[in-house]
Parts: sequence; structure tokens; C-alpha cells
Amino acid sequence: EKFQFRDKMKSFFVKLYSNAIACADQLAPGIPIYLASDSEFAKYMKNVSDFPVRVPQLGKEADPLHIDADKNQGRAPSDFYQAFVDIFIMAKAKCLSYGAGSFGKFSIMISGNSCESQHTKTVCFDSRNSTR
Repeated sequence: EKFQFRDKMKSFFVKLYSNAIACADQLAPGIPIYLASDSEFAKYMKNVSDFPVRVPQLGKEADPLHIDADKNQGRAPSDFYQAFVDIFIMAKAKCLSYGAGSFGKFSIMISGNSCESQHTKTVCFDSRNSTR
């Protein structure tokens, strides 16, 4: 079942993603931002963001699968391809803005990168100054 973002929920996610993107841009201004996300909402943000956002082209699944989810146990390793691609790209990134989960932090641990920001604990985007 596909989740729909509407009203207050959409507003919440626009603010969350906008802040994540703004934090990434503050760390490394002007370079393309790879937006790894566990929902298709990233595509929406790519289309409305003033920043150079890139999102992965998802395969047969609408949203990337969570390796740790019980419902995904027993699936073929190839079903998790996008998660491994995201980790690899993030581990090679110049800088990383990550959320409350450990997915982004895992990439930092792999790379040893020190250019990072936890966007859920930092305010980088002020919606009052947004042009959209």
C-alpha cells in the first residue's frame, strides 16, 4: 500500500527534508546533493528544491526496503540493492547530512568522514525565507 503525504503530514516532511538539504548545502555549498530516502517523497523534494538535488532511480519497489524489517526477512539479497548503493554513495560523499536513524551514520563510520551534520538536531533551513 502506497503512503500518501497530505496536509499537516506533507508540511512536516517538507520542513524535515528542506532542513536536511539545507544542512548538506551548508557543509559543501553548490555541489550536487544525493538524497537517499526511505520514501518516494524524495522525488517530490527534488522537484521543489532550489538546491541541486539528485535522487536514486528506484527499481521495482516504490520505496527502498529496510534490511532490518521483519517483513523483509528471507528476501533475496538483490532486493536490497538500492540500500547498498545508497550506503556506498554516502560513504564516498564529501559531506553528509543525516537524520535520527543510523543509516546515514553507518556510512560515516565506514568512510571515516568528519564533514557531517545531523539535520534532526540542527536548524539549517528557515521556511520564512523560502522562495517556495
